Amino acid sequence: MEEKENYDPKEYDNELNVPLEGHYFHSFKWQDLDGEQLKRPKWQGRVLSKLKDGEFYLVELYEWGMGEKWNRMIVNFHEMLDWNFYETPDDMKYLYEEYERPFKMAHERELEKIRQRIAK
Repeated sequence: MEEKENYDPKEYDNELNVPLEGHYFHSFKWQDLDGEQLKRPKWQGRVLSKLKDGEFYLVELYEWGMGEKWNRMIVNFHEMLDWNFYETPDDMKYLYEEYERPFKMAHERELEKIRQRIAK
């Protein structure tokens, strides 16, 4: 799909030939890790439906701990352009763990430094 200045959601869905409804997703934020900007999941959830105008979607958010349904919100299609979409919740979970790995490793390094200071 070529870059376009103004995306039309109806045209985008037709180009992809894949409806977003029913797909699981991650939205992202950028976070600094040791001076490097990395993508980190912001929201996780599932696309429930496209609203009649085609520009907005109803999505269901899942909480991070147990993955339980947490909230619903309406999102503009343009906000979804950089989201990752998955066919199954297992795909979503697996890729979440991949995105989080560098942050978990950094956290473990910090804990180890604290343990070493305490042990002295």
